Amino acid sequence: GKYEMAMTYEPNNIEATVKYADTYYHVAPELAIERLKGIIDANPNSALVQRQLSEKLYEHGDFTEAAQRYGSYISNSANHFPKDEARYAQLLYFANDFQNCYDVASKLKSTLQPTDNYYIAAERMMMYSLENLGRWDEAAAIGKDMFTYQKGLDDPAFNYKDLVMYAKALEETKQPEEAIKYYNMAIAKNPDNVELARSLATQYADAKQFDMALTYANKVLESDNHSDVDYANLANIYYKIAVDSATTDRASAFREGLKYADMALAAKPENLTYLYYKANLQVAQEGKNNGAALNTMQKLVDVIKQQADPKPFYGTLSYAYSYISLYYYGQKNTAKALEYFQAWHEIDPSNKGISDAIELLSK
Repeated sequence: GKYEMAMTYEPNNIEATVKYADTYYHVAPELAIERLKGIIDANPNSALVQRQLSEKLYEHGDFTEAAQRYGSYISNSANHFPKDEARYAQLLYFANDFQNCYDVASKLKSTLQPTDNYYIAAERMMMYSLENLGRWDEAAAIGKDMFTYQKGLDDPAFNYKDLVMYAKALEETKQPEEAIKYYNMAIAKNPDNVELARSLATQYADAKQFDMALTYANKVLESDNHSDVDYANLANIYYKIAVDSATTDRASAFREGLKYADMALAAKPENLTYLYYKANLQVAQEGKNNGAALNTMQKLVDVIKQQADPKPFYGTLSYAYSYISLYYYGQKNTAKALEYFQAWHEIDPSNKGISDAIELLSK
């Protein structure tokens, strides 16, 4: 109210308008931004208003305009400081203007010594931008220089994202051992955030780097924040290990995979993903259909049929029906085989192979 009184008495009072907007932003952000835009029209050279408007646009998620406004402030103000240029680079990064972000940060770095404030901030924005531009070799080189100034894992000048981004640059430039070192540092810096280890486990499994996949999957299990989904993910990793042509001890991989699938299902016995992972393991382990996966496939059928809308799961349901019907066919149990071929045909009526099987069994 006091700020409004000041503005009523003196409409172009910069300090009152800025403080009013800062207060009002928490309840009416659009109004606060409009007030700042109004005062800047009357005072285009006010560094205070330009900076405040840019920050409020940033907080509101208007990153592109925030960066444009901040750039205008720096261009028109002789009194800006290195911290302003560092902030401008950050805003350009959030606006996805990576080349300009790199250019601003690079220029800032050229004016600073490694011991100066904002030297690390400038290198950070350079590395982040280069990665988004796909210039991995340059990003890794900047990151290497940047981390020579790190004073231990708890150095406040470095954050969790710095470690992850540098590790990614190392990974992309074929330096896996160094990448792992920095990924591990990132996890150590934020042990309660298991998302990185979980993501890395999946990525390494997809890349068939199974030792690393298991390393990170087990890091997740060591955390207090792991859940049944992590048992399921580990089961799926062991499935990928077991079916990989280079695996020598397939029996052990199947055994471990089934163990973790059962641990996941103990928590959520009707989870379709967990059932699917277990079924995959059982089918691959047996080699040919001897019924090892029969109970799991039947459970899949039962759970899918209980869904309010089972159509999104028809692919999995076909998988289960095919296994069950072919098992009974192989066991010469004609009645059961016909029952499941007919159920399969109901959800896949255009499949001629199913129609032929039904015709044969019906004779």
